[in-house]
Amino acid sequence: MRTNARTLPTLAAAFLLAASAGTVAGCAKSSAQPPPGSQACTGPANTVTVFVEYDGKVATTRTKTVYLCEGKDSVEWVSCDGEISQNISWTHGTPFTHGPRHQPHNGRKVLTSESPMAGTAGKEFAYTLDFVPPSGTPVPVKDPRIVILP
Repeated sequence: MRTNARTLPTLAAAFLLAASAGTVAGCAKSSAQPPPGSQACTGPANTVTVFVEYDGKVATTRTKTVYLCEGKDSVEWVSCDGEISQNISWTHGTPFTHGPRHQPHNGRKVLTSESPMAGTAGKEFAYTLDFVPPSGTPVPVKDPRIVILP
């Protein structure tokens, strides 16, 4: 007699494969952050993902303001439309000791920061970075910012 019942390992593998399909592309992950509150920095460290999108003319981020906890969280910039350059310009200084660097992640380069350095809590850091579409001509991503929470 034939049955359509699947074993637990098969179901687990199917679930993990489906979950990783969105992660491999890197674009199915949400970039939404909860608003900062009094309990924002009490949990474990987080890596906040900033998605850069390109419409053929303008490169933008899904989230204009990223909140990081001082000495704890980090940020990564990801795009499914091209690459993110390490060319970042900070308007009034940087929250990081070292500039963000490319890290390999599922076959693509992801620009990743370290956690914000001590003394940056309560400050806002505006910056621009370059998005490089498949054509190879860098396009500036304007008006994003990072706010450091204590």
